[in-house]
Amino acid sequence: MLLTLSRARLETFLICQRRFQLRYLDELPWPAAPVSPAQAAARQEGELFHQLVAHHYLGLDPSAVAAGDLPQPVRGWWENFQRTAPQPAPAARLFPELTLSVPVGDFLLTGRVDLLILDEAGGRIFDWKTGWPLPAEQLADDWQTRLYLALLVEGRAALGAPWLSADRVQMTYWYARQPDAAVKIAYSEEKHRRRWGEIERLLADLAARRAIPGPWPLTTDLTQCSTCAYQTYCGRFDAPAAVDGGWPEDEQIEEEAAAEQLWTDVAGMEPASA
Repeated sequence: MLLTLSRARLETFLICQRRFQLRYLDELPWPAAPVSPAQAAARQEGELFHQLVAHHYLGLDPSAVAAGDLPQPVRGWWENFQRTAPQPAPAARLFPELTLSVPVGDFLLTGRVDLLILDEAGGRIFDWKTGWPLPAEQLADDWQTRLYLALLVEGRAALGAPWLSADRVQMTYWYARQPDAAVKIAYSEEKHRRRWGEIERLLADLAARRAIPGPWPLTTDLTQCSTCAYQTYCGRFDAPAAVDGGWPEDEQIEEEAAAEQLWTDVAGMEPASA
């Protein structure tokens, strides 16, 4: 069976191979990190906004999702979206909530995009954000951007777009709080060759590690251990620190979204590593 690899899983392997082994291969259980009322509210607001946008592009009545008046700040985000939403061409093909998957050897690379628009100009990926804008350079180097653009190019035939070249795709991070601060990231054949080569080398490293029995190497960055839920298995720190820190919330949220098919984008939980 193919091992599924999302952006969060690839980042985990790069951060700490032992953490990857414990979480995704050994599937050792660990209680979920506590969520504050503010975090829970932000999660619900982000999910509601993503549902509204998805229903918009599916041609469904948004009021069926809103179930009445929208709470703040979702009302403001939705007004911003209605005012500045991307307008596809009449002949464009729309793919809301699309899961892109590409098999590579013993792995299945996968990523969930909020919206893909295919038209004569090319392919455009949109990611709706309800947090604060991040620098374009940081987003361009983030593994979400790297993986999603690469998956679109490599999976173009499955989308019925064999003509789609890397020079004709881009990814846009659209911010509900500040729609004028949307970040568009272009792609190219040269970038794709480099990025896909990086991904293939990473998968080769992962495959080689899987072939070696025993515990995988621990990270050399001890700052990662202070918030790792699996630190007690490694013996580096005391158990209470693990309970306090819990599992990093961005990875936890992505895994939950994949399992529950939710649209999750919580303020303050934007991608932060490359």
